[in-house]
Amino acid sequence: MRRRTIGPGVSFFAFQDIITAVVGIFILITLTLVLELQQRVEPATTGLSNNTTNLRNRVTELEAQAKLLRTKYAARIDQHADTNEVNQFNVTTKTAELVARTTATQQQLDNLQNAISVTNTKSRKARLANTKLHSQAQKLSATRSRIKELRTELTQLIEQGSVIENETAVVYRDQVTESVYVCIIQLNKKGINTKDAATQTLHNFSSVTAFQNWYEESDKSNRHFLILIEPTGTQYFSEIRKNLDRTQATFGFDLVEDGHRSALSFEWDLNQ
Repeated sequence: MRRRTIGPGVSFFAFQDIITAVVGIFILITLTLVLELQQRVEPATTGLSNNTTNLRNRVTELEAQAKLLRTKYAARIDQHADTNEVNQFNVTTKTAELVARTTATQQQLDNLQNAISVTNTKSRKARLANTKLHSQAQKLSATRSRIKELRTELTQLIEQGSVIENETAVVYRDQVTESVYVCIIQLNKKGINTKDAATQTLHNFSSVTAFQNWYEESDKSNRHFLILIEPTGTQYFSEIRKNLDRTQATFGFDLVEDGHRSALSFEWDLNQ
């Protein structure tokens, strides 16, 4: 019976020798350039500096190329080892292993794609939630601003209420009817004081003439004049009453004690 002769496998020894020789040459060149650069000492000039920089860049490039060649050489060695391991007796097994590796790699890729898809979905949901929260924050910001304003108004009202509680002055309404405003005219030794709700202004007149000038410029149709007469201000009453009667203004009067304190609602912002 004749013995079957199995031919030798493919050999990459010659290729390995070439790669090794090339890598050795690059390493030798690199070492030579490095030694020359270390031993070379020249004056520092702009041109020499540029040459040194170029040489360093060249050395860096050569080192990178040498590293790449070493990587390729290692890969070739691995491929050569794998090729030598495959023969007609184990080709089926090696093929099955490669298929299994390919399948596992594909499964890993599918898992990564699914993970990326899930992450993108979560990212979109997070962006939507962030947009919604930002919108709600803007609405809450307006609400907080309004609450702050209301707290300020409440503080002012509390302060006004405290002042009013401690105030002994008589507070009169600003309006008799919807279209008729109260104007207080108080007579005392200092002169004539007016408090006009229609214009929400206060005036102090030292003479009847000054009061008349203001009175002539005022609208009498939408005012009800209330004259408060202190004992020290009776000398002004007759002249003021003549002016009111002459213009047929609506008015009333009352006697009050010296130092009587009166106020209209607008002075305390009670109409706000």
